[in-house]
Amino acid sequence: MAPRKDRKRKKRAHKKSAGTTAPLPLPEWYESELSDWSTGDILGRLQKHGLSMDEATFRLDAEDLDDPSEMADKWIERVGRSPGRWQDFFEFAVRRLWERFLPERDTFDSLIEDITRHLDELDDREASEWSQEDVDGIMHFLDRIETLLQAVERREGADPKERLDTVAERQGFDLVFWLFQLPMDLAGEGYVDQAVEVAQRFAFVDPGNMLGDLGQILASHGRCGEALAQVEQNLTQFSEDPWVIIKAGDVHDQCGQPEKAIELYEQALEKAEDRYDKEGVYERLIPLYEILGKDEDAERIKRMEEQDREAALPLPPSSASPRKEKIGRNDPCPCGSGKKYKKCCLNKT
Repeated sequence: MAPRKDRKRKKRAHKKSAGTTAPLPLPEWYESELSDWSTGDILGRLQKHGLSMDEATFRLDAEDLDDPSEMADKWIERVGRSPGRWQDFFEFAVRRLWERFLPERDTFDSLIEDITRHLDELDDREASEWSQEDVDGIMHFLDRIETLLQAVERREGADPKERLDTVAERQGFDLVFWLFQLPMDLAGEGYVDQAVEVAQRFAFVDPGNMLGDLGQILASHGRCGEALAQVEQNLTQFSEDPWVIIKAGDVHDQCGQPEKAIELYEQALEKAEDRYDKEGVYERLIPLYEILGKDEDAERIKRMEEQDREAALPLPPSSASPRKEKIGRNDPCPCGSGKKYKKCCLNKT
């Protein structure tokens, strides 16, 4: 999958010129994206477009930047001409020159390309389980993310979560959400140790939810000692978060401690801030009371649930939910276009 800017660029190239009915022909360099141009030819064409560039200047420009796309934006701004295909040339040129002048410098641009390509390969196999090679590839991507973030932090002191959000906005790929759901995906494929490692290494993405998920992952795979220790840490660190408390209750329930689970669910109900939080408690607490034969308590919670429904409390915005509903990349797009999700709205989400 090409980065979003590539798709937009190629789309722009086919726009009709004013007063014509046929699209303008593409320049010959679109097909190769300048891969067959010499460095001298690229620099010469940049000069004609008003940008004086050589290797030393390129390296200087790149010192404070992480990606070719950022540099292309700065070059375009520096030239300051009216929009046109010369902008596309700049974007192709900066990539080729980055490859030739800075081959040792990894970038978020290339990382996102590699991740999306890997995900497309997994999707195309559909029913196949993830292999060890698949998982090793994912773990290598995580090493690259950490290395890139460390470089940014040393240079700019930027918050890693904010940096990932910036990358997601620029690239059209929600790297934060991918990291957020990755532990559950790995655990679902049977790679529990890797799921634990990801949740611990990238908890900064969404600490309460990712560490809450970590407890559930451990408990669901029979590692109750680790799971219970994890939720105790979570409860200490996020004592006011209703979903951290709910997930702690889930762990105690899975680990054969239903009374403790009930205690935690009741605490979560007291701290619930909206209908979404309360529904999360009701759907757990009522069945658990009924299983334990505590019918009066079950009826009490049912009445509370009914009162809330009658009050018609609005659901919070989707961003407030602890986990976005996962749509398969090969599922029909929910927008109704008839296309696969990955070919339609995935990169708009």
